[in-house]
Amino acid sequence: MANLPDGRVMLWSAESRFAFNTALGRTYTAFFDPATGRSTERLISETGHNMFCPGTAYLAFYVAYWIEEPFVTATMTERDSFIWFDNDVELFIGGDDCYYELEINAFGTVYEAFFIWQDAHRKGGRFDTPQFDLYSRDVDLLAGFQDGRFGKHPRGRRWGFLDFDMPGLQTAVQVQGSINDSSDVDKGWTVELAIPWQSLAFMFNGRSGAPAVGSTLRCDFSRFEALRLHGAPLPQNPGWSLNAHGVYDSHIPESFSIVEFE
Repeated sequence: MANLPDGRVMLWSAESRFAFNTALGRTYTAFFDPATGRSTERLISETGHNMFCPGTAYLAFYVAYWIEEPFVTATMTERDSFIWFDNDVELFIGGDDCYYELEINAFGTVYEAFFIWQDAHRKGGRFDTPQFDLYSRDVDLLAGFQDGRFGKHPRGRRWGFLDFDMPGLQTAVQVQGSINDSSDVDKGWTVELAIPWQSLAFMFNGRSGAPAVGSTLRCDFSRFEALRLHGAPLPQNPGWSLNAHGVYDSHIPESFSIVEFE
């Protein structure tokens, strides 16, 4: 259960409305408005798995997107493809000296990466682990802003771990219409993401489990659209984010939105 900023209450379960059962393939999500006494419900059944596993041990950070799109398109189906070349939505989560990136398209294809500031990746430090070994993992180096006009980020370089997979991540995509079919007009598509708090704990010094009331989390919520001009891609896809970044670059943790938990 979660309290939403508009006063409504969101509740979810798995196989049945009033209990967490073990059967797979269905997730109930309901919204209740105490002011009006009205409730609405949505059942997801096409993902082949529950969004939430049985029991209350799976306490998760839940994020949902609704993308209004009259012509839903997607091309990439292989995991960790460069999803930013498709229409996509993106979630960045900022941690202490690190941040996590997730992108997903209308096919439900996921791209993940994990970034650690180079000055924080020291021998004997908390990132000196086999998971973030610079010699055995698939590692890239991110230096300046993606928009080259603005030079380097003030903090410097980041190690990007491209083979990182967030433990316990669950995703679901539902299309209201058809994909890659220009003969009809679509309503759009929705994305639901759930990440266990225990999986995110390593990103923070001194935090474990679900956040306390009043605590905050830095997140970037964005959407990119792969537009074409006379059949050719634009040099840069238009993007929207909840907070302005000032440059064409999602990798600016200090510009991430502040999420406060109540």
